[in-house]
Amino acid sequence: MAFLSLLVGILGGLGALLLGYLIDLVSFISFSQIKDIPLPLLGATGGLLVGLLTFFWAQEARGRGIPEVIKAVDQHGGRIRPRVALVKTLASALTIGTGGSAGREGPIAQIGATLGSTVGQLLKLSEEQVVTLLACGAGAGIAATFNAPIAGTIFALEVILRRFSIKIFSLVAISSVTGTLTSYLFLGNEPTFSVGSYSLISPVELLLYACLGIAAAFVAQLFTRVFSKTEELFKKIPKVPVWLLPALGGVAFGLIGCFLPETLGRGEKVMEQILCGQLNAAGFLALLCLAKIITTSLTLGSGGSGGTLFPSMFIGACLGGSFGSVAHSLMPGLVEGSGAYAIVGMGALFAAANKAPVTAIIMVLEMTCNQHLTLPLMFACGISSILVRTVEKESIHTMHFASH
Repeated sequence: MAFLSLLVGILGGLGALLLGYLIDLVSFISFSQIKDIPLPLLGATGGLLVGLLTFFWAQEARGRGIPEVIKAVDQHGGRIRPRVALVKTLASALTIGTGGSAGREGPIAQIGATLGSTVGQLLKLSEEQVVTLLACGAGAGIAATFNAPIAGTIFALEVILRRFSIKIFSLVAISSVTGTLTSYLFLGNEPTFSVGSYSLISPVELLLYACLGIAAAFVAQLFTRVFSKTEELFKKIPKVPVWLLPALGGVAFGLIGCFLPETLGRGEKVMEQILCGQLNAAGFLALLCLAKIITTSLTLGSGGSGGTLFPSMFIGACLGGSFGSVAHSLMPGLVEGSGAYAIVGMGALFAAANKAPVTAIIMVLEMTCNQHLTLPLMFACGISSILVRTVEKESIHTMHFASH
């Protein structure tokens, strides 16, 4: 199993690289090679291709990916059809590359999980071993994508398996390390975001971070509810075939993108500006926060292929940046700027939306290499997670099949 976890880690890392390259290729063709195509038409074209691809080849590849992986663990003994890896890769590249508001982290978790599950099925391993290799693949994919091996390991246990054991932890850790090293060979060992060095100025500032944690819990619940309602609305549209729904979502997010292009795609460049404090207009960031919730819900709720992990970070960064900007204008001696609050907001909203505070804390620290914000990050993530759990026990990944 240790050898197989290493092998699955390499496969997960390669899967993450392939998905990243395909997204860049589709994005280059869509926005650089094809001139003057309206965003709604571009989104509709990508949505139509995705709808046909997933409907006829693998309907499990629709939407976010992580719920299907959790479902495979809970209901199918970790068994996922091998074709899902290929279909999910192509569908996610088309969705994100044509402007869809989604992340590649959910898809790579499903792709890596499928690769791990396939290895286990080919070798006719036991159900427990197949589930373990599935978790190894998901962890490796997340680790390679975020350049965060510890977070990838914890993610597989906290979000996918929702249980912990030393044996499984050790095997997933091997996969996450090898997945990350595979990514290193091609992309280098750089943090996901290059941000300034922030720190806690005064213990009094923790009160502000507590308020940010409360706000993150509210916005995370709003995101979950809007997403869920959008999925339901698309399913209730009469006389429209399932494969055409992603095209309708593409038209809708394309129309919003005409006015707020920052909400399209993954948005990592915009997000880095927010985390560095370069984009700090409080009103505009608040608008981006709400608009990203809507465009992500339209993209994935209609059946597009992508993830909610990175959008939840984007929404949290916008919330934290807006909060920090207001706090700085009111208390300039206590609050240096908006960047630190954007980082903490990113983690707090991720923790609340995904019901994964440990993953959120470790992932943000690994992505930003900013250890000085550990205390406020842990504080805000703890508060947002506790508050959300009092309202809703299910995460954005498990709400759908929990309600059924």
